[in-house]
Amino acid sequence: MSYVDLTVLMLVNQLNIGGTETHVLSLARGLTRAGVKVIIGTSGGVLVDAFSNNRIEIVNLPFKSDDPVYDEYKVLLEKTKELVQTKNVNLIHAHSIAALKIAVQVSEETLVPTVATIHGKFYPPRKLRGLLDRCPKVIAVSNPVVTWLNKVIDYPLEQIALIPNGIETHHFKPGDKHNEFRNMLNLKPEEKLVVLVSRLAWEKTRVVETAIQAVTNLQKEFPVHLAIVGSGAHKPLIHAAAEYANAKAGRTVVSVLGERLNTLECYQGADVVIGTARVALEALSCARPVIAGGNASYVGPLQPNNLEQAWASYFGDHHWAHPLTVARLTDDLRNVLENTAVFEKNAVKLRRWVVANFQIKEITA
Repeated sequence: MSYVDLTVLMLVNQLNIGGTETHVLSLARGLTRAGVKVIIGTSGGVLVDAFSNNRIEIVNLPFKSDDPVYDEYKVLLEKTKELVQTKNVNLIHAHSIAALKIAVQVSEETLVPTVATIHGKFYPPRKLRGLLDRCPKVIAVSNPVVTWLNKVIDYPLEQIALIPNGIETHHFKPGDKHNEFRNMLNLKPEEKLVVLVSRLAWEKTRVVETAIQAVTNLQKEFPVHLAIVGSGAHKPLIHAAAEYANAKAGRTVVSVLGERLNTLECYQGADVVIGTARVALEALSCARPVIAGGNASYVGPLQPNNLEQAWASYFGDHHWAHPLTVARLTDDLRNVLENTAVFEKNAVKLRRWVVANFQIKEITA
């Protein structure tokens, strides 16, 4: 079977803004360019138009929870099975535990194979183990996830494929730092801009709170502004922390901007980006200095000599590297902002590493 003959049904609960959803979008675009027919089964979300604009078919499936049961499960099963049969689907690709629950059952009833991508270590082990027992192949997005699947979930190593997030490096590319994003923030030319892109939930909230405190600490040393891009359950908490920091400084030094469909100019306009996982890769692709820290731990400024170690922890999101403290992040921000020329020169090298290892057209080849 050639790519031209292949129809893939990707299942994902929602198409809201987040690392999993952005990965699905990039993957779907890459597969479509390669000649694969891609259908997305989802309950919808703010990214729907982005998929539709790329000739990717969207079919509404009424996902309502992370664990569909009773009526929800029955309806999802019927609609997904009908979709697989009427669209002549050759492969079902699940991107969440709810999607996987539906996919493995449909697969058993239709004999269409299912593959699952596991995006982190946040899944309930017992529930995931039961579903993966019915799944012949699993994709892990990082080495720590490979190890977790094998050691904790007890999934056979030979059935796990390491396929990292593909980055659209033709889109996430270097650009003018003095752009509309900086203008929107009304920054003075001499002001340093720290951009933090993150879901405002889970342990990632600790990184955001620590960044607010670190930027507050640096106010007497630099005219520095922190722009927080993202949303989530802890957004009210982050808003309160930002308001406190601004009141303490007597001016706006922290802006909480909410989620953005396109973060390109956010990265390009930054003097340094704080992020983890996919955000770190996108910012590196834009040749911007990056300080990495995520759900699991803190990594610090990314440089050629620590890049492979940072990747081994998925930039702090999937494995332990270092403890996160206000003092450590304050020192690292100071170092990057005092030595901008050095870190920007290194960032050009790090973009080449991203292009060589994570380019979406190579990931989907």
